[in-house]
Amino acid sequence: MKKVKIWRNLGMSLLFLLAFFLIKLNTASAQENQEIGFSYRNIPVKNQLSSGSFFDLMMKPGQKQALLTEITNTSNEEIVIKVTVSNATTAESGIINYSPSNAKNTDELKPSLKELAKVPKTITIPKGATRNLKIELTMPKEKFAGILLGGIQLEQVITESEDNNKKKDQSFVSSQFAYVYSISLRESKEEQKIELTYLDSQFQSTTEGERVVTRFSNDSAAIVKGMQVEAEITAKNSEKVLISKKTSNLKMAPQSIIDFSMDTKDLEEGQTYKLHMTVTQNGKKWRWVKKITKQSKNQSKSITKQKTIFIAKQPTNRMKVLLYFVGGSIAIWMGTWLLYRVCRKFL
Repeated sequence: MKKVKIWRNLGMSLLFLLAFFLIKLNTASAQENQEIGFSYRNIPVKNQLSSGSFFDLMMKPGQKQALLTEITNTSNEEIVIKVTVSNATTAESGIINYSPSNAKNTDELKPSLKELAKVPKTITIPKGATRNLKIELTMPKEKFAGILLGGIQLEQVITESEDNNKKKDQSFVSSQFAYVYSISLRESKEEQKIELTYLDSQFQSTTEGERVVTRFSNDSAAIVKGMQVEAEITAKNSEKVLISKKTSNLKMAPQSIIDFSMDTKDLEEGQTYKLHMTVTQNGKKWRWVKKITKQSKNQSKSITKQKTIFIAKQPTNRMKVLLYFVGGSIAIWMGTWLLYRVCRKFL
């Protein structure tokens, strides 16, 4: 009888541990949404090519379609959401950026998502309520090849009074959060040939130091994946490598420009060097050798940083299931271990 009671108590303890962990997990998720102030969910459509918290659509010339995004206010007050449509660009780190940025696209980006997607500038959502963001797409009448890529950014508007109230709180850290999801449009699944073009190289002076930035473009209406860049700087009349850099697994948005930077603090001012760059993607290589001259610090282009907005990740159902599975496994393991220890002691 004593053994049965011990096993029953251990079983109840194990269930309690599992329930406690799952409750804490849900509470943490709710607190995260509370800090951001809202959450979103995209309504699936029939012409969606792949599933996820984004829109990947097969379209037709001249087609008109309305996309809906549910936005839920998880805060305790009315909020205003700023909606921004952006064309996809390529960040310096070699990732595709779907939010507003200083990165550029090529002149060949026509049409663009900013031209085809119509959205309201802001949406006001009462406390605890849900409102639909309507994205109206109008495709050009002429057929286009490749992928048209961009993104929607959802950012809560902070009023001056709210900002002042938060700053009075000693725990407040001045930062902004936003959700961003992608929209990709295509009219066929035909693959596009990747073409990269060297644009220019220039020395820049930043708060982190001096660097040389080489710009090259993806001229195709296709996403570049698995790109590797190898760059070396040598003296003008020598093959001795002074500076080198190699990066792998880079991506580029369709018809976008990437800034590839290298630290040049050890190079002398007023001297001319040679830049050797090789870009490899899917077995194809592009090689460029260019002369570059390092100007004085006063002549180098000065770069200032743009405003930083932290992009929050919308948790997917698959991610939640994974978290529950891991949490449950940990709880069961802990319970089994405790059970083993008790059994050794009393049985």
